[in-house]
Amino acid sequence: MSQYIKCYGRVRPSARLGASSESLVVGGRVVTIDTDNGSKRYELHHIFDSSSSQEDVFGTVAKKIVEDCVEGYNGTVFAYGQTGSGKTHTMLGPCDSWTDPELMGLIPRSVEHVFQHLDTKAKKCQKLTFSVSVEFVELYNEVIYDLLNAKNKVQLRDSGKDIQLVGALPKNVDNPLDLMHLVQKGWQERSTGSTAMNAESHALLIIRIKTQERTGELVKERSSILNLVDLAGSERQTHTKSSGDRLKEATNINSSLTVLGRCIRLLADPSKAKGHVPYRDSHLTHILKNSLGGNSKTAVIVNMHPDRDFAQESNSTLMFAQSCTMIMNIATRNEVMTGDQESSYKKAIQQLRQEKRGKSTANSSSTFECIALKNQTLQLEIDASEKRYQELQKETSALRNRYQENLDATILMQTPSAKERRSSSRPKRRETQYRPSPARMALFAEVETSEDAVLDLQCQNEKLCCELSSLKDKHEEATSKSTETERLLQGEIVALQKEVSIVSESLRKSEAVAEGYKEKVAANNLTLDKLLLHIDASRKRIAELELSSKESENRSSEELEVDELQLSNATIKKLNADLSTKAGLIRSLEDSIEKKSQMITRLEEQAVLDSSELSSTKRQLEHSRLEAIQWRKISDETTSAMQTQLKDHQTDIDQCRHKKKSEIQSMQLSLDNANARVKESEAMMKKTSG
Repeated sequence: MSQYIKCYGRVRPSARLGASSESLVVGGRVVTIDTDNGSKRYELHHIFDSSSSQEDVFGTVAKKIVEDCVEGYNGTVFAYGQTGSGKTHTMLGPCDSWTDPELMGLIPRSVEHVFQHLDTKAKKCQKLTFSVSVEFVELYNEVIYDLLNAKNKVQLRDSGKDIQLVGALPKNVDNPLDLMHLVQKGWQERSTGSTAMNAESHALLIIRIKTQERTGELVKERSSILNLVDLAGSERQTHTKSSGDRLKEATNINSSLTVLGRCIRLLADPSKAKGHVPYRDSHLTHILKNSLGGNSKTAVIVNMHPDRDFAQESNSTLMFAQSCTMIMNIATRNEVMTGDQESSYKKAIQQLRQEKRGKSTANSSSTFECIALKNQTLQLEIDASEKRYQELQKETSALRNRYQENLDATILMQTPSAKERRSSSRPKRRETQYRPSPARMALFAEVETSEDAVLDLQCQNEKLCCELSSLKDKHEEATSKSTETERLLQGEIVALQKEVSIVSESLRKSEAVAEGYKEKVAANNLTLDKLLLHIDASRKRIAELELSSKESENRSSEELEVDELQLSNATIKKLNADLSTKAGLIRSLEDSIEKKSQMITRLEEQAVLDSSELSSTKRQLEHSRLEAIQWRKISDETTSAMQTQLKDHQTDIDQCRHKKKSEIQSMQLSLDNANARVKESEAMMKKTSG
């Protein structure tokens, strides 16, 4: 099953207030980013904005891959992006919320879904057994450690089919809770660094699933590997602000991610995908070899920071994601079937047909069960035909190879000897006609028989293809009928849902009206309380005024007026003075703030110019370095090709020289013989004449 790697994007919430500080604009499958060189537009399979939930991300990215892993296909999900962009939040969720149904990430949800799907399959098929084992490792400073076994060092072994972790202790689990306890234990052992951006190691959770299903005498064994990877952050050293050990750690992380990017660029280019891909240059790419262009269904989720300060990192992340979408994997089911296949299929088909007849006569309303049984029967027939077709193809290819080998051997045995006899300088009387030996005649007969067998197998192959196409047509017809029935039922369900929504809407409106009445009553109660308080306050004020009026009557009216005028004038002067001083302070503060803001804007502009010049210089240096490497490779290849051609020409010259030398020697011998015969004849002539 050939399919491209699916790539998704996720944007974390901004660390600043206001949309003006953001450089990413998300719209469905498209994201637009503002960079120094203008805005750029990227399209992925889906883009999740900051309001997307963890359940939405899991359902879109990992759910189908997890289900396919239970069915025998390898799967990989890994998160890529800058540190602080939300990779660990996406893969695990907050550290204290791994059991929260809303906040837990892809790893806890994938673990739960694996066991749910296995339990569902076990209920449908009672003769199904399964086992789940887990390995949890980290790649830190280009060394692999086992997080479940006291951080022992792990070595890689490439068996050709998959990559084995020698030294990693697998743990068998039978429920999701135990598996998450192991993940939590390993996560606490994971190495982290206290840099400005909290650079971490690469963490790889490897879940191995094995199932065994019995159908009569047929045993179907399936195995798969589910890789859940949380990569370390990809950022520049200027952002990490690291030094010493932290600088070495960040350098190793960037080195492994550079190798990952190089492998992905080679695989994304169709002209270079069949060449050498440097998986072994890093342990990370060596472990993910099958996930990138191999036997696996892979999904990549790239996390991005929306702020303008990280626009360059987000741009490189999106370029990485776009390259991933052009890589094609060939996922095949890891399945081994043992037992008598044909008889097992026949028994299963006969049993299903009997169950179908019994259920159809007992209850005519069980339409869905009949359709399901029919689909299952057709699927078993198709599986049997495909299995037989594959076996015949293998036999046909083996016979063709054998026929080609026999033909090559015959040509090599016939042609050189005949040419040597025709080109030799021996007398005509010593030439003999070539006749094949009895063993060779038997070989020719065997070749003819193999040709007939190949033709027979081709005929059988065509017949099986016709039968397979007819079975597929039947299966499609049954599927269309079942989908039509499901569509009708879905229509009825939609109608019932509409009625339920109408009733719930009326209930909601009545509840809203009741809430309005309650709010009005509460508001009226508050207004009444306020009026009562105001009445009490007014009564107190009246009493105070009466007391003050009585006191004022005792004092003389003239003295009271003079005192009040003096007090009011002094107060006004004091207030004016305070206002003038405060106004002066405010003006001076405004001037200083304006000067500082101008200075800050100038510094920001200078920093932006410096960063743009630095980035352009780095890009030019990287471009020139890559060109130099390419030219060096071209020169090496040209030199090696010239050397091989020179060696080939030299060997050809030596062979021709040896051949000519042998011909000259044979001609010299023949001339010597002829001269000897001439001398003998002359001597005989002299004797006869004498």
